[in-house]
Amino acid sequence: SGAVAFDQIFDVQKQLGWEGDWGKFAVLSVISWCTGLLGAIYSLVGGLKAVAISDTINGVGLFIAGLSVPILGFSYIGNGNISEGATILYSRNKGKFNMIGGPESTIPYPAIFVGMPVIQMYYWCMQQVVLQRILSARNLRHGQKATVAAGFLKVFVPWIIVLPGIIAFHILREKGIVLSGNSDEAYPALLKIILPEWSMGLYGAVIIGAVLSTFNSNLNTIAQMVTMDIYKVLVEPDASEETLFKVARNVGIACGGFTLCLAPFFMFTPAAYAFLVSVNG
Repeated sequence: SGAVAFDQIFDVQKQLGWEGDWGKFAVLSVISWCTGLLGAIYSLVGGLKAVAISDTINGVGLFIAGLSVPILGFSYIGNGNISEGATILYSRNKGKFNMIGGPESTIPYPAIFVGMPVIQMYYWCMQQVVLQRILSARNLRHGQKATVAAGFLKVFVPWIIVLPGIIAFHILREKGIVLSGNSDEAYPALLKIILPEWSMGLYGAVIIGAVLSTFNSNLNTIAQMVTMDIYKVLVEPDASEETLFKVARNVGIACGGFTLCLAPFFMFTPAAYAFLVSVNG
């Protein structure tokens, strides 16, 4: 998704002249590898501390930039008037604000009460990427405060993710723009329309930062789980710290390489995130 956004915002494929689906696949591969190698360096060389520091910086940028997108979108729709833009968006897209949805919805309404609590309980209480942060807190009080803060920030997700999707649907439809690829292209297509040209680099950096945050966090977690839960338990219980470090580094390199080879193929899915959530379920 990050490679798709970067390609869309900066017209990488067009500038390179690599045409067609294979050209797009090649461009996404190059961007994925460049981004992934940078994330791997963070994770494998700096460890969890480097990941935590970079995550904090990226998180602040992502939060501010994410909240600014709907405001800029409202302003664009209302010709400079934010409240007018919000009114127009709601009046012309009331169906999109209906949270119950229909049979064709990605998540049917009853699943919110039946299946989603199971996935949410797993994610918030057992997902190792989340737990790793809590376990690395200075003390219990710090861990508790951080969990509450993270939960509060999660409340802004509809504003940062859902609302820009509805705005993109409205603006792209009004302009007669039809996306040829999957729905991951909607967000960068929206940014190209509503953002002033001078800010493109800032938003590109934030998007790549978000991708790095996800990638290096998961890479660090996978390396830790394989090393501490499998190698140290089943293979060599008395392994030294140096041996464990080497195993973790090798696992990170292997998993990172496999991931980067796999990533460009997501261009053939209707939406990468929706596909991943279905696998997660």
